[in-house]
Amino acid sequence: VQEVIDNVVDTIPIPKSADKDTVRASLLQREEMMTTAVGKGIALPHPRNPIISDVDDESVSICFLRDDVDYSALDNLPVRVLFVIISSNAKRHLEILSKISFLCKQEDFLKTLKDKPQKEVFLYYIERVEKEWGAR
Repeated sequence: VQEVIDNVVDTIPIPKSADKDTVRASLLQREEMMTTAVGKGIALPHPRNPIISDVDDESVSICFLRDDVDYSALDNLPVRVLFVIISSNAKRHLEILSKISFLCKQEDFLKTLKDKPQKEVFLYYIERVEKEWGAR
């Protein structure tokens, strides 16, 4: 898992109010507490406590792993997709985790992930789902 986190931190955009070492340490510290694997080949690495304060610096990075990784998931399935969450406060953090967790239970979302969509296709999917949520 450490190697995956190291590679991810070197790949994703890091908020201007943080640095790679802080992000890396925060993600690894959280994983040491308990795996962030949620099952079905998905993990949600995130710092336990906010490491940024500006909502404009928040991000969710989606990483499709080249090789499946044993992430000690409860369903024993290896992880192939990471959603790396960097949020500015506990409320936003829980909101983001909740939305992603909900999506991870939807068969069409899981199929979309399995297809490793291009960025534009994936963003279109998310925008469509958010509009549906707003209509409820």
